[in-house]
Amino acid sequence: MSKIYILISILMVSNLSQLISQNRFEDDFEINHNYWWVGEDQNIVSKIENGKLTLDFKADNAFRVNWRELPINYEKDFQISAEFKQNSGIIDHGYGFVWGSSDISNLYYFIISSNGYASIFCKDNGNWQAIKKWTKFEGINEIGEINKLKMVQKNKKLQFYINDELFFDSTGYRPFGKYIGFIVNNTMEVEIDNLIIDYSEPKILVVDNPVKNTNRENLGLYINSKYSEITPIIAIDNNEIYFTRKDDPENLGGKGNDDIFYARRNKEGSWDKAIRLGAPLNNDGHNAVVSLSADGNSVLLMNQYSADGKTLKGGGLSKSYKTIDGWSIPQDVTIKKYYNKNKNFWENQFLSADNKILLMAMQRDDSYGDLDIYVCFLENGEYTEPKNLGPIVNTFSSDYSPFLAADGKTLYYTTSGYPGYGEDDIFMSKRLDDSWTNWSEPKNLGDGINTNKNDAYFVLPASGEYAYMTTTMNSNGGTDLISIKLNESAKPDPVVLVYGKVLDSKTNKPIGTDIIVNNLSNNKETAIAKSNPISGEYKIILPYGQLYAFLAESDNYYSISANMDLKSYSEYKEIEKNLYLTPIEKGTILRLNNVFFEYDKFDLSPESNAELDRLYNYLASNDNIKIEILGHTDNQGSNDYNMKLSNNRANSVRNYLIQKGISNNRLIAKGYGATKPIKDNATEEGRQFNRRVEVKILEN
Repeated sequence: MSKIYILISILMVSNLSQLISQNRFEDDFEINHNYWWVGEDQNIVSKIENGKLTLDFKADNAFRVNWRELPINYEKDFQISAEFKQNSGIIDHGYGFVWGSSDISNLYYFIISSNGYASIFCKDNGNWQAIKKWTKFEGINEIGEINKLKMVQKNKKLQFYINDELFFDSTGYRPFGKYIGFIVNNTMEVEIDNLIIDYSEPKILVVDNPVKNTNRENLGLYINSKYSEITPIIAIDNNEIYFTRKDDPENLGGKGNDDIFYARRNKEGSWDKAIRLGAPLNNDGHNAVVSLSADGNSVLLMNQYSADGKTLKGGGLSKSYKTIDGWSIPQDVTIKKYYNKNKNFWENQFLSADNKILLMAMQRDDSYGDLDIYVCFLENGEYTEPKNLGPIVNTFSSDYSPFLAADGKTLYYTTSGYPGYGEDDIFMSKRLDDSWTNWSEPKNLGDGINTNKNDAYFVLPASGEYAYMTTTMNSNGGTDLISIKLNESAKPDPVVLVYGKVLDSKTNKPIGTDIIVNNLSNNKETAIAKSNPISGEYKIILPYGQLYAFLAESDNYYSISANMDLKSYSEYKEIEKNLYLTPIEKGTILRLNNVFFEYDKFDLSPESNAELDRLYNYLASNDNIKIEILGHTDNQGSNDYNMKLSNNRANSVRNYLIQKGISNNRLIAKGYGATKPIKDNATEEGRQFNRRVEVKILEN
C-alpha cells in the first residue's frame, strides 16, 4: 500500500447538526441540512447531489477531509456507520472515516482501499501511529460497489466493521473529538451516503419466562465471608462444593493469593462450614479448582504445579486425583499447540461430565475478541489443539466462564458481546451438531440472574434444578456465592445420574479403579470415571436414548460388565448400579452380561461386539488361560430344545473368538439348557437372568 502523506485542510462550519431523535442522528444527504462544506478548493470538489455526498480529489501524495462537529457522546455506547462507494481513481489508496479534535492534533482514520486492504491510523497529541497496519481483508467490495463502514463503542471498547464483518477490536484505544467526517487519499472520487450515529439500546434476547430475583438465595456464612468467594464448582449430585476465597490474610500465600475451599451438604440440606484445603492443592500461589469430574474423584486445577506441589511453575492446567492418602500431587494436563495471549484468566476452563471435553476461555490468533471460548477433545491421554466455538457463541468482546451442562449440549457463559443488563451477563446457547461451531442464538438469562455489574461463574448440578454463581448484590463482603432456582426455559436437557460402588465380587470390599461406559449401538466409549479408592463409590452422567455397557477394570481382576437401557427415560433420574470385579482364579465363573442374541436364535447381535472384543483382548494378552464357554436358557420350551439352543449360543461365542485369532484348543463350548438356573423361573425377571452366557476359567 502507498503511504498516506499528511497534508490536510480542515473543511467545517459551526452549525449544530440535526438530531432525528434523542437516540439517533441520521443524514441521508438528500439536502444539505447538516451544512457539510460544498464547493471547490485546492484540487477537491465536494458536492451533494442525488442523495449522495461526493468528494472528488485530484491530487497525488496528499489527502483531504470533509468533516464537521456532530452530536457524539463518548460516555455512551454507540454505533457510527456510513456507506462508501469509489467511482473512479487509484484503487490502492484509502478512503473512509475521520474524526478527532478541531485543532487536528488528535485524529482517527478508518480507511479501506478498493483493492481489498484496510487500516486504522491514530494521531495522538501530534504523534502518528498505525493501530492496525494495512491488512488484506476479504470482505471489501471492489471499485464501483458499496462498502459499509461501522464503528461500535461498547463498554468503553471500540470495534471496527467492514460490511458488518469485524475488522479490528481496538482494546486500549478510545475515540476523541466531536468532529466526524470523511477522508479521501490521492486521486479518487468517492460517494458517501446514510451516515448514522445510533445510541438506541439494542433489544435484549431473553429466555422465555426468565427467573425472578426472588429465586436467589445466599449460601450463608458457613460458605461466604467478608472476603470474596468466586468460581463455585458444584458436584453433579448437588452435595459438594469447591470454591476460591480471595484476599483472606489466612490464605497459605497471604492476603494477595487465592485458596481453595470445600464444603459438603448435610442431611438437613444445608451446607456444613467450608474448610480450607491443605497441600498439595493449596500452596503459596493462586489456587483454584476450575472443574470437578462427574465421579467427584478428580479435579482440574488452575496453573501447573512443581514436582513436589509446593509452588506453581506457571500457567496452564493440572489434574489431581483422590487417593487413599488424600489428593495426589497435581500433574500437568497436556494440550496440543497450547498458548494463551491473555495471562489474566487462567481459571476460565471447564471439564465436561464425561472427562472428554475441555472448554477453555483464551485469547489466540483466531479469536474474535479479547477472550474466546475453545473446545479440546481427549484423545490418547491428551487434549487436542483448541478449536474456536465460532462467531455465534464468541463475539468481539471477552467471552469467558464457560460451563457445559451434563447433557453435553447446553452452554452457559459470560459475555458483554450481546445486549445485556450490565457489564457482563450470563447467556445460554445449545449445541446443534457435533461440529462444535453450530449453536443456537445465545439468550440472556434475564435480570433475575444478571445484574448491572459483572455476572459470571454460573454452574449447575446434573438435575439442572438450581444454579450457583458469584454476585456482589447483598453480599457479606466482596463477592458471595448464591444459588438460584431455575425455570424450565433456563434448564439443560435431562440426563441420568448413575451411581454405585465398585466391589470385589467375592469379598464385597471396595475397589478404586477406572470405569468405562460404552454405547452399545456403535461400540464407542461414552464416558470415563474413577471409583473412590476408599469407598469404591462412583458417579457417571449419561444422556437418554441409548443402551450402555458399564465396565470397571483393575489388575488381577476380570470385570463382570453391566448394561443399562436408557431408551425410554425422558426426565432427570438417579439410578444405583454396583459394579463387580472378579479375581482371576481357576474355577472362577464370569457372566457376560452384554452378549445378546435375537429372540429364540443363536445369532449374535451387533451390540455383543464390545463385550466379546473385551474378552478377546483379555485372552490375547494372557495366552496361558483356557476357558469354557457356558450357554444357559430359562425353562420355557422342551429340555432337548433348550439344550440345543444353549449349545449353539455357546458355540457362536467360541466361533467369534476363533475368528478374531484365539486358538481353538483354548476354548471349550457347552450348553447346559435350563439345568443351572440362578433365579426363579417363575417370573420374567428371573427367566431373563437365567438366559445367559458365562465363561469358566479352566487354566490360568
